[in-house]
Amino acid sequence: KLSGQNKKIKKTKMKGGIRLLLVLLSVLVVVQGLDVWRFSKDYLYDENYIEETDWFEQGTNVVRKGVVNSDWTKNGDAREEAENGVTYFLFSPDVASAEKFGPLEYGVVGAKPSEDLSKGAGDEQLQMLVLGDAYAGNFDNDDPILQARLIYACSAPFEEKQIFLRVSLVDGADNFRNITFYWKKTCKSGPRPGFKVDVAEFPTEIYDDEVGEFDDEEDGPDSFDYVVVENGHTRSAWDFNSPTHKFVSAWSPDFMLSITEGHGSSVYGSPRVTVADPTVLGVQIIDSHDITHNVLSEFSGYVIMKVIHTCRGDGETKVSMEIDMGSYDPIRFSWIKSCDGGKTAGFSLQTERDAQKPNVIDKGALVPDWNTSAIKIPPSQGSSSFWIKTPGAKTTFEKIYAVVKPRDVLATIVTPRKLSATSQAAEIKVDYRCLSKGTAQVTLVIIQGSAHEPVKFSWLKECPKRVRTPAQQGYMTANRAMFLFCFVFIVVGLLGGYTWVQYKRRVIAERKSRLAATTPFETI
Repeated sequence: KLSGQNKKIKKTKMKGGIRLLLVLLSVLVVVQGLDVWRFSKDYLYDENYIEETDWFEQGTNVVRKGVVNSDWTKNGDAREEAENGVTYFLFSPDVASAEKFGPLEYGVVGAKPSEDLSKGAGDEQLQMLVLGDAYAGNFDNDDPILQARLIYACSAPFEEKQIFLRVSLVDGADNFRNITFYWKKTCKSGPRPGFKVDVAEFPTEIYDDEVGEFDDEEDGPDSFDYVVVENGHTRSAWDFNSPTHKFVSAWSPDFMLSITEGHGSSVYGSPRVTVADPTVLGVQIIDSHDITHNVLSEFSGYVIMKVIHTCRGDGETKVSMEIDMGSYDPIRFSWIKSCDGGKTAGFSLQTERDAQKPNVIDKGALVPDWNTSAIKIPPSQGSSSFWIKTPGAKTTFEKIYAVVKPRDVLATIVTPRKLSATSQAAEIKVDYRCLSKGTAQVTLVIIQGSAHEPVKFSWLKECPKRVRTPAQQGYMTANRAMFLFCFVFIVVGLLGGYTWVQYKRRVIAERKSRLAATTPFETI
């Protein structure tokens, strides 16, 4: 009887264990799978934010363990507002089941499928593009989080369109399945809320088109000089048709594009600039990008557009800029640029103070030899001096500097860096320091105010050999002084130690000799 009861107990336990195993397996099947979160903010591109444990709390759960949230099904209510030009997604693959992902599919429901999703998808009113490491497919299973951002470019306003995004998955057992989720998108018209344009003139930032770099010796202002556009509305001074703001200096203004806090993100088109009188002024824009990268958000900070003014003649002209904002009204503003001297200002430059005729610049025109770098400075000459004069009232030259090519052959020091010149000659001195053997081209750049173009001229400087540094010439340098101090300290220490040891030996020897000379009774 006992053995029969034991068998029944064992069978009961076995059935219970099987049931428990089936339950656990069913739980594992449910809890394993793809997770997807959606963000309206650019949190997912902040590495510090990703490391925080509560990052997912800032997002909306789209897919949980392979199951689509009801709001993100075809009949759901998920939507992206008009002011959000980008939707951000985080994908967390199931590492345990060795899931592999194919490329993402996306588009507008009911629209013609795109032939090349890498170039975008959509219809006549809405074009979209997906970027990020999640788009390429074949996820790296070692990476628990992958990113994608879907960029919207609305060409016309509409009330609502349904968007889909599909993920293809293959697990370790080669089981294939798709997960598709949906949401709605709205695009509006009118001025773009939160879109702002500021402008700043940095008085010490010079763009040098010869060396292709910016010369930043000092910091710019702590705040912007003017507000051009606010909440999509252009200020009256920058009116597109009748502007009153005027740029009169030679500096290149920086226009700063931004989205103010609480107004989402936006795609903007590449800026277009027109000049009313091209014979007076030429304009170039630096740092404008292709539309696929022209995305602004309230968290992305400023996008800088540097406008380079190149005066070609005397006078004033209107400059206009237009920036497309998709279905919103375009951003349009203008300003006046004053050019009261064109190429040069009529000053003279010569290599001798009392020369009767200028031999470098004569009445604003370069002498041919200096215009072609034909002048060569011999190795024995350690500096060059130029004397500048103006025909009339005092003229301020706001910045003077030199560009050297190649830099490993020669270094220069220009003094002064700024001066005011009159009919009395003022000196500009260029000191040379050869760094290695060779010939270097030196270009002196003189920046004058009142909207004149920089004056540039070049010459050659020969360097016979590298100038030895003070250490190479045997002079006392800081490193040598420290070495000498340490050496003397060690020698003095050794001598002091040796003297002390000799003294102790002599004392011990004297004590021993005294003890040896005494009798036992004297000792007692």
